[in-house]
Amino acid sequence: MTGAKPFIAAALSLALACAGTAAAHRTPDAYITAERVEIGGEAVTALTIRLDAEDALRIASGSEALDADLSKDEVKARLATHLGLRLDIGEAELSYFGGEVEGDAVFVYLTGPAALEIRGARVLSSVYREWTNVVEDKRSDGPTRMFTQNGELAPGEQLIHQRHKH
Repeated sequence: MTGAKPFIAAALSLALACAGTAAAHRTPDAYITAERVEIGGEAVTALTIRLDAEDALRIASGSEALDADLSKDEVKARLATHLGLRLDIGEAELSYFGGEVEGDAVFVYLTGPAALEIRGARVLSSVYREWTNVVEDKRSDGPTRMFTQNGELAPGEQLIHQRHKH
């Protein structure tokens, strides 16, 4: 399990870098980091997706945020499947590697082919009308490739969860 250490290091780095995000009047955001690791003697792409626990609950539950228990691995696996489908990676397949909750943050770990190309990310587009994704690709020997993608609900696209006003 030598490949797990980079995941943990990336998760801690992201947690520290993203600490202090205000919950009130915030734009929902997700942070995706791609790194090259070796698992079982094979080079793969390790993806770490960090998002707010409230956002993860909305995605995992599909309706009400309180219906899902993020401490259960099957809920994190369901969340990972949804997140993977929202990444623009062509025909590449991703595998669920694990997940964890740390305070108000949820980390989902996926693996894919070493040559995985991430062209876009819409991981929060099914639950929010407006969102931001930051993708950081650390796999090259040169400078880290980073892009931010903002989005709005596309015409005709439906949210899987409508936020209720109280």
